[in-house]
Amino acid sequence: MASKRIAVTGSSGFLGSAVVRLLHSKDITVIPISRKNGFDICNPETLKNIEPFDVLIHLAAHTFVPDSYNRTAEFFYHQH
Repeated sequence: MASKRIAVTGSSGFLGSAVVRLLHSKDITVIPISRKNGFDICNPETLKNIEPFDVLIHLAAHTFVPDSYNRTAEFFYHQH
């Protein structure tokens, strides 16, 4: 069976970076997707530059819970 290519959104965050390390330790090809490497998952134009992948693990999120109540729309539609 051919090796799967796994894309990870939020790859530079707390959980995402741990998942990326785990996948690398298993010799799995990882495509990191993060604002830090130029990807904004809310902007379709930046998504055109992502390499092909077989599986997506979506871990991108805002983490400050009070803001999710105070600025709900921003949590769904925008990046900080």
